[in-house]
Amino acid sequence: MTGDTMFYNDHDDDDYSRKMKPLQSEMHCRSLGPSVGTATAAKAFTAVTAAKAFTAAKAFTGGRLLLISSMILSVFLIMPLLQGCNETKTSDTELLVWLDATSQEEEFFKRAFALFNEREPEIRVRAEFIPFNQLKPRVTGLGKNARTPDAVLMINDWIGELDRANLLLPIDLHPSTPDWAVKPVTFSNRTLAVPMAFGVAALVCNKVLMPTPPESFKDFMSMIPSFREKGIFPLMYDNKNFYFHAPFYHAFGSELPLKNQSTDAAGAANAASHTGTAGDASDAEAANAALDAFTGLKARESFEFALNLELSGLVPDKCNASAALNMFCAGKAASLITGPWSIPEIRSNKIDFMVVPIPRIGKDTNNSDRIAVPFLGIKGFGVLARSLNPEKAKKLALFMGGAEVAELARKEGLIMAVYNAAENASGNGAGNGAGKDKASPLSGFAQQAVNAIPLPAHHGMKAVWREMNWALAEIFNRKKVDPEILSQAGEKIMKAMSDDPVEQNDLNQILIK
Repeated sequence: MTGDTMFYNDHDDDDYSRKMKPLQSEMHCRSLGPSVGTATAAKAFTAVTAAKAFTAAKAFTGGRLLLISSMILSVFLIMPLLQGCNETKTSDTELLVWLDATSQEEEFFKRAFALFNEREPEIRVRAEFIPFNQLKPRVTGLGKNARTPDAVLMINDWIGELDRANLLLPIDLHPSTPDWAVKPVTFSNRTLAVPMAFGVAALVCNKVLMPTPPESFKDFMSMIPSFREKGIFPLMYDNKNFYFHAPFYHAFGSELPLKNQSTDAAGAANAASHTGTAGDASDAEAANAALDAFTGLKARESFEFALNLELSGLVPDKCNASAALNMFCAGKAASLITGPWSIPEIRSNKIDFMVVPIPRIGKDTNNSDRIAVPFLGIKGFGVLARSLNPEKAKKLALFMGGAEVAELARKEGLIMAVYNAAENASGNGAGNGAGKDKASPLSGFAQQAVNAIPLPAHHGMKAVWREMNWALAEIFNRKKVDPEILSQAGEKIMKAMSDDPVEQNDLNQILIK
């Protein structure tokens, strides 16, 4: 890594970035300058020694000064050349990588890239850390017109959008990559990123305030009076962020009508309506099925459940990601629905905590348990289509998703690696902010991942985040679930998908066929 200039930036939260990042700080940068090596010192030494030898020859050889001094000088002039043969060869390829990270994660990536450079000495990695909410816009904005980074660390729900702009190259993954991690990074039957880490929301409990985690939300409700007497909130989470509403949305049976391919029910139905071919019974059914995902009974029940958590006092009014994390770290909240990105902050505040799956929601009409099902996000390295060194960039991406980086992640306990996820799932999820075992909390998140739905790698997710977050804000502001709000959100999502000119052309061809 000698000679790299690496820019480290923390992040400002927006609606979407809150799901992947804790509180952030100001931007700063560091320059890692080249050090003076032994070869340089040797050359300086030879120059000084040669001068002394010349003086000595003059004193002792008299008339034979010219011949002897020439011989001595020749020996010392050749020595630097021989010394240079033993110097490490300068890297002949530089790979530029864009990614976001917390301050703790920055150190992890520095070590991981240094390890890669040891394995591949002819390749040097220059990493630029960019605020999360600026990373994708920079890739999409610059990638079409200029040479951008060779690789980018991204969340899998970006893949569809970047692929439709022809920004990503397909990558052949290692055969041992688990299927549950392959599907989220696959779009239109092509794998477009190497899975490195996974993230999922789970329940983090303060072991002092809540030594026994609730098994259901009914248990949660029974805790309200005792916690209220102590001035402590039983539960906090960002309830106006659809990422954190997803466990309830899926528990009641709703599912986004988006698949990891270039078309889907919602897109096809909207394309049909825009091209005059709607009216076919199958098109109408597809449109109704897609809209029902946002406005149907199952979706409404999930929103009513979430609203009742606030109205009952289990979750405080006007809760958001920053407030939830701050209150938990201050000992004012007994539990928190969050992801592994919050663990460093919790540890730094010396909170004794454990991570467990989100409790059961309740019973359905068949008296079966409603299981909380959050989104499973995959973070992986994609290779940009305009990279000047695509094969070497793919080599880096595969290394970052491999065994050595996974073991480094396990030791540091900051990132949940895909490679050794099965191993992490075997623990009990009990982690101590003041203890030495940094890896134990990973097991709780890994156990939650068993009941999770992969984030769709679909270009429509951009509209989903925007409109569903808007709907949640309206519901909590009005203190009621208005079906009209859900209808507006659903229609805007499908319209945003059908208004994509690239998507529209592709779908028209499919409909004609």
